[in-house]
Amino acid sequence: MLCGDCGMGRNGRNSNNRESVAKTFVVCVLLLLSTTAVAQGAEKLVITVDKTITADDGQSYLELVHFNLNGKIYPFTMTCLRRFPDCRPLQAGDKFDTIEMDKDDPDRYPDNTDSCCSLRVTGENSSMVYFVVDPKMRARDQLNKGVTAYKDNHYEQAIDHFQSAAQLDPTLINAHMYLATAYVSQYIPGVDSMANLRTAQQAIDEYQKVLHNPSAAQDQKVNSAKGIAYLYLNQKKWDDAKKYYRMASDMDPYDPEPYYSVGVIDWTACYQLRMEERAKLGLRPEENLNPKNKGQKKVCDELKVKNTPAIQEGVGNLNKAIQLRPDYDDAMAYMNLMYRERADVECNDLNARRGDLKTADDWVDQTLLTKKAKAEKQPGQQGMTMDQSK
Repeated sequence: MLCGDCGMGRNGRNSNNRESVAKTFVVCVLLLLSTTAVAQGAEKLVITVDKTITADDGQSYLELVHFNLNGKIYPFTMTCLRRFPDCRPLQAGDKFDTIEMDKDDPDRYPDNTDSCCSLRVTGENSSMVYFVVDPKMRARDQLNKGVTAYKDNHYEQAIDHFQSAAQLDPTLINAHMYLATAYVSQYIPGVDSMANLRTAQQAIDEYQKVLHNPSAAQDQKVNSAKGIAYLYLNQKKWDDAKKYYRMASDMDPYDPEPYYSVGVIDWTACYQLRMEERAKLGLRPEENLNPKNKGQKKVCDELKVKNTPAIQEGVGNLNKAIQLRPDYDDAMAYMNLMYRERADVECNDLNARRGDLKTADDWVDQTLLTKKAKAEKQPGQQGMTMDQSK
């Protein structure tokens, strides 16, 4: 006789602790199955057990490679079976051809909130095997399909899969992380169309879900804060961007990238303001503000007051980034630019201006030497991975 019971609770553990079922085992079945279709009973299902594998710990796992629904072979996702000791185990060659819906029974399934289905095995003893179509397992299948689509540059398909994964299992943190990443891949920096800004906001919303999830790992929260900051940076929302880069630094003070990014924002804000004022004065790129020119000196004094705090903050953050990553050539390049910003507003101290320009040139040399030393190194590969635990 072949029989079984839904033994998976919300946390994926055996929900029945009775002594009589202490020796039960879990058989993991790979299925792609719609509970709605099962409930309607409209499909004809044929599943063939090809082989079973018994693990060292005594748990037995079932491999099913035949899944024929209405003549179509489907890929698989996961759900679980559990049988009582007095039932014979599943065997290679077993065929299931009938599927029925068994609604929640609080006596049989005290922890289970999902409807249970049953398979009827063909043969002389037409007995039932119960199983749960587990949304969390289906969510992982959608997550993995989304990763595959993303790696194949099918971003719209990836977004659909990640959305499904997040809906099936809201606690699957990587579903929100990967969905945000897929939205970012669709975002075009510098384009202020409503559709593009909506895509950015969708990514921010998903990152925020991770930031506010107490179960999220620190690296997931750090990456979410950096993701939000990146989107605000590209929308020129400098204060918002710096807020989230600082948040990332607070969570991981040994990550040089947020410090570098704050330095880039500080330089960008200073540069844009200075160039606007220089354009009004009609200055050529190679010309510095002249303290002997009354109009230029007035502008220079005003810029120094406005830009000095950001220049100081930027230099401090870029120095911190380089301390944490001594070969951070991008940070070195911005150190050069930041010292040139400071030099141009040193209208009342020409010696300080010359010193800043000399320091800027030194950073150019250091940047080139560092780039040369790194030229033959290959960057490490990063990205999404399959079958995440969160």
